[in-house]
Amino acid sequence: MKKNITLLSIIFSVPFLLKAQNHSIELNTDVGLFNSAFSVETILNSLNYIDDSQKTELMSSLGDENSIYLDVNNEIKYTSPKGISLALGNHINLYGLFADDIFRLALYGNTSMLGEQIDLLPLEGFLYHYSDITFGYKFSDNFSASLSLIAGHQFVSGEFTSLSLTSGEFGESFGYDISAEGIEVGDWGEYFDNPEDLLISDDKFGNLFNSNGQGVSLGFDYTDEKFGGKYSLSVKDLGFINWSEEVTNHFEITNSDELEPIQIDDISDIDADTYFSELDTLEELFQPYLKSYKYTLPTRLSGSFNKAITSNLVDSYTVSVDHRLGLYSVPRLSIDLHRAINQHEFVLGYHLGGLEQRGFQLKYNYNSKNIRFSAYTKQANFIDASTSYGYHLGCGLGYYF
Repeated sequence: MKKNITLLSIIFSVPFLLKAQNHSIELNTDVGLFNSAFSVETILNSLNYIDDSQKTELMSSLGDENSIYLDVNNEIKYTSPKGISLALGNHINLYGLFADDIFRLALYGNTSMLGEQIDLLPLEGFLYHYSDITFGYKFSDNFSASLSLIAGHQFVSGEFTSLSLTSGEFGESFGYDISAEGIEVGDWGEYFDNPEDLLISDDKFGNLFNSNGQGVSLGFDYTDEKFGGKYSLSVKDLGFINWSEEVTNHFEITNSDELEPIQIDDISDIDADTYFSELDTLEELFQPYLKSYKYTLPTRLSGSFNKAITSNLVDSYTVSVDHRLGLYSVPRLSIDLHRAINQHEFVLGYHLGGLEQRGFQLKYNYNSKNIRFSAYTKQANFIDASTSYGYHLGCGLGYYF
């Protein structure tokens, strides 16, 4: 561990020992949590007891398919005058997709489906956490490329290909049909059972950064001018993580059954074997086996076009498109209006698509000879809880010398 710290100290001390100008060190971080169904106001009103009117409001907010999305990124980057860059990053990504009927089942129980068969698909999700070291090089004024070496820390995913429930007309029986598969990397039982230990124990906190997989990804950026403006094209996260066999648990579950309620005439005369037999049957389905797994990162494709305009209120506009393969059902589109006042720039935009509810976005930039600072949010609606479907905050600090 001490050797690693020494090596990193040497790497990031190099810029300060060089005499050439136009070096830069940048710190960037952003955190976003979004969902497609519930406004912040609806969630806050449902934290305590949920009455019938709140249940109705929750159900009316849901669509056939609903998503939740968490995106956390942290990076420190050094760039030299020769166009060579070195960056260290840490990333967490969570995605979940669920149907409205599974939420109805959670709110009302099986009494809401007496005499029915309901299909609870889709139900799927994943979470991964990794760190990377990225080497970049600017080949020309227009084109640059990067190579990232990845250390995977934790990963969990699950997808149901079949999940249906049936209930007798009077609740006299309850049946299910299930087919699912999942993958787990990391000591998730320990994380959930003793979450406070992650913060107070150095050893357990350090376990969050164990290397449980290795991977690589590529990135490409191209910029040029066209139609009197500047455009850029970008490909990021074109790569994968190979999760190691010795720490990668696989689960495969396929089963169907019909259960009948257990009638108890005398509480002191319960047949424990009968009572737990069904539970034992379900538990036997969860028999993990070890096998390596190659996870393909959701590749990000981006493009933007910026053009100056003549106006007393706006200096320029930017139209952007962002898409993550296998994650966004439709690309995220946005338009931003820029206004600069001396060293300050204010940006107001509107976005739709992606995994976020449509809404406004804000950004502030400060530029001086040596210092650049930015603060931004993709969810400017957070000031109104009734129209906000998540929170996002990002900031960047750059030192140029």
